[in-house]
Amino acid sequence: MKILYVLRHAKAERDSPTGGDYDRPLAPRGRDDAARLGQIMNKGLTPRPDTIVTSSAQRTMETVAQLTAHWSKPPQIQADDKLYLAPAARLMETVRHLADTAHSALLVGHNPGIEDFAVQLAGKAPADALTRMRGKFPTCALASFEIAADSWSQVGPDLARFVAFVTPKDLANSFDA
Repeated sequence: MKILYVLRHAKAERDSPTGGDYDRPLAPRGRDDAARLGQIMNKGLTPRPDTIVTSSAQRTMETVAQLTAHWSKPPQIQADDKLYLAPAARLMETVRHLADTAHSALLVGHNPGIEDFAVQLAGKAPADALTRMRGKFPTCALASFEIAADSWSQVGPDLARFVAFVTPKDLANSFDA
């Protein structure tokens, strides 16, 4: 069994110093949201990932930095240029190429691809959860799945079991950051 987390980057500034979308930094709220989620994961409320694969854009890299800032044992982190604004098919391909030595993985990306990918995996989720994910997959939202396979190469909707979908609003009062 594998565990897959799918995370949309945290809230970013509208503009960047270079004027390019790729270089947009996190907004203060985004830094706070990612840090809160990271603290919750570190406290053991959610098993932490063994590996993180993230888009190489500034806002995703900063999200990962905030998320893992206080983890006693940071996971292996891989930045991938191909994940910048990647569609769901590219995200699936990326997950299917993860090393099988990783029991759990976190994929960090951008909308609409990250939402499309999570909804695709959650195909058999309860209707209310699916509706909620499709309705809005906000920044710093995290979907988690159990994958009934021993190899990441087998990942697909038929082997994925939806576990949870949490947003920053869900976490706002659950932990004193």
